[in-house]
Amino acid sequence: MSDEGTISKRGQALENQFFASVDEKLVAALKAELEKAETTKELAKLSGVGDEKVLDALAEAGVSPRNCVGFRKGDDSPFRS
Repeated sequence: MSDEGTISKRGQALENQFFASVDEKLVAALKAELEKAETTKELAKLSGVGDEKVLDALAEAGVSPRNCVGFRKGDDSPFRS
């Protein structure tokens, strides 16, 4: 009976380890999705671009809100004096 208890405990430990790994991957994917959504929202705000496909392409190309402020033209550009 001792062996059954040990096997059961080991099985439970492996199950816990598996689901902890799955949870970690899911949390990482959710964080990445939320960061991408925030990035595209900021890109839209700063660049004046409203097309989701363009914003997604910019984000995927590595354009961040920090380095896109020069894209927008007009009187409200931060580079206008």
